[in-house]
Amino acid sequence: MRRDNFRGTPGAGKSTALRERHLVDTSYRYLDADIVKDELLRRAIADGHYADLLSTTLADTHPIAPRELAALVHAESTEVIDDVREVCLQRRENVVIEGTLQWGPLGDILMAQLSEHDYTDVRIVDVEVPAPIAQEQAVRRWWEGRLRGISGQDRMGGRFTPPAAITRLYENGPVSRCAAHARAAFESSLAAAITQVTLIHIDRRLGAEPLVSRRVEGKLVEGR
Repeated sequence: MRRDNFRGTPGAGKSTALRERHLVDTSYRYLDADIVKDELLRRAIADGHYADLLSTTLADTHPIAPRELAALVHAESTEVIDDVREVCLQRRENVVIEGTLQWGPLGDILMAQLSEHDYTDVRIVDVEVPAPIAQEQAVRRWWEGRLRGISGQDRMGGRFTPPAAITRLYENGPVSRCAAHARAAFESSLAAAITQVTLIHIDRRLGAEPLVSRRVEGKLVEGR
């Protein structure tokens, strides 16, 4: 059974890297809290919630879009995706879990869950860009989504990530907190209990081949 874990800052291009590298196929269950946020927002809006916020007009003369309220359902989406992940792991499905790994303990939590459910092949994919590029791509993604909402192509609009949320992930230097946590999860004793764990580091600035580190039966094998 295989499980892939895509980590990187908001705006790093995790989904793009997944497609470009053909790292997963249709046999995988894709777990992304952002998808859950969309569903929670749709249901809330259908029930009449957030009407006052959605009628607020921004500087471009268009109202706030549903995805721009994603922060309001963040906690609930996290709880839901945690429950969904547990069900998938109990079923021993091949899964992709996308996220930032900005909270360090989550790496150990996930490794413990995978070991508990007898997963034998885990890939941690760390997608990295410098802070300014992450900021730029996050803003572009939001604005392009907002324009699609305005044109009627996607009424959910774009998801806005505050610049400060990205900046604090680089407080310790050019390497993001997400990358440090991905490496820590790979090197942990909990990871050593899984037959094979691979860390794939993709630096989207360089266009180079990914850097690959692998542990088999707890023993480290380095390579590109």
